[in-house]
Amino acid sequence: MQNLKLFLVFILLFLTQNVFSASISFNPAVPSVNQGDLVTVDVMMNDLQAPVATELGAFALTVGFDQSILAFESLVYSGFLGDTLDPFETSITTGVNVGSINLDNFSFLFDFELEALQGPSFVLASLTFSALNIGSSALIFSGLEFSDGFFADITADVSATTGVVNVSAVPVPGALMLLISGFLTFVLSRKKVTSH
Repeated sequence: MQNLKLFLVFILLFLTQNVFSASISFNPAVPSVNQGDLVTVDVMMNDLQAPVATELGAFALTVGFDQSILAFESLVYSGFLGDTLDPFETSITTGVNVGSINLDNFSFLFDFELEALQGPSFVLASLTFSALNIGSSALIFSGLEFSDGFFADITADVSATTGVVNVSAVPVPGALMLLISGFLTFVLSRKKVTSH
């Protein structure tokens, strides 16, 4: 009887690990940039496979960030749910708010067309931010909704991980070297002028 209980526990653990195999994440997960630079992160669908689903037909999500550290610049949806410029293939809605971006992409393609476009892991969209100030900003998913190619809700089977963007000061030696080289150029050009 004890062996049967252990067997059932192992089966339940195995099934639980498989059911929650799909996830979304940021790539890179922890980018580091200098203040004033642009940083682009991809929103990734990872390990989408049976028994969850073999294709993604629609998603809606919100990405939150610290607006005192980052400023949203642009968003590009991938073509893995269909041609983003063709209204007969995809319907896209984007909302930009203070400290968050809402992404909504619905595909009109058949399940077998989506399977041909997608693999187990693919990019949903690419977000570009400018680094305003020194510090760290978490990138946090919320408001998640996912459905497969048959419009079945698979949201409960997709986990999410957060990301972090680290913003550093512009390295002083680089700025100092630029200043010194400019000064030397000025001094040398004045010497040439005075020697003639």
